[in-house]
Amino acid sequence: MDSHVRAEKMVRNFSLGALSSLLVPSLLAEWVVLPAIQLTLIHQLCQVYGQKFVVNAVRAKIAVFLAWLGLHSVNKPLGVILRHVPLIGAGWPRIGTALIGSASTYAIGNSVYPAF
Repeated sequence: MDSHVRAEKMVRNFSLGALSSLLVPSLLAEWVVLPAIQLTLIHQLCQVYGQKFVVNAVRAKIAVFLAWLGLHSVNKPLGVILRHVPLIGAGWPRIGTALIGSASTYAIGNSVYPAF
């Protein structure tokens, strides 16, 4: 199988796997689950393309930090706006963390593997 096809499939699977952060409290998802998923994705993409993760570790950590920063810059203001919407407002921290975390995982995967 071509390495680009494997990488695309891997990015898609990890992005869907990031939705599993709905199953844990939002703080645990923000600080532990999503960064672990994203770093594991980058590590496995390095293996697919035959790159050493140590060389790309700084880029990976910067990408995960920017994803975390993006999560907070979008999730908190929307939480204030959606707080008064029935059914969505109470669950927005968990839903927003999962959706934005999944999108940032997809973005990290698509921005990392073309660089190899």
